[in-house]
Amino acid sequence: MNKQRRSYYQKMFLSGAIFNASASLIFFFLFPEAYMIMGGGEIILTPLLDSLTTLVGFLVLLFGGIYYYISVHIESSVSNPIAIVGILGKTIFVAVFSGSALAGNTPLGMVGLVFVDLIYAVLFLEYIIYKKANNIHG
Repeated sequence: MNKQRRSYYQKMFLSGAIFNASASLIFFFLFPEAYMIMGGGEIILTPLLDSLTTLVGFLVLLFGGIYYYISVHIESSVSNPIAIVGILGKTIFVAVFSGSALAGNTPLGMVGLVFVDLIYAVLFLEYIIYKKANNIHG
């Protein structure tokens, strides 16, 4: 992998890590307010809903840690399966939020934010394809 391509992928995965870390803060501290800003109604955090938003926040943060790991180990063969898990996670997240929006349960503004995950999933897929096409195994 040439220096320019390596730098691009490192920055791409680092930006994914930062995006996820930022998004996790919404789930930890601002979910009801963010939900309202994005077009939803008022939410009262029951203990169960509070636990679920905290769980989602930790999962989003965990995936951010995965993307950071890949950014540091961009040419490692271990990064390939981890990136595939990231692609699946982002795709599932988009599918769940989009399905919820289609059912009328999630504001479209929130789907717009989650759509960024779909963009990252495509970028991560391109990384996998590039490494495979150029026979880069780490």
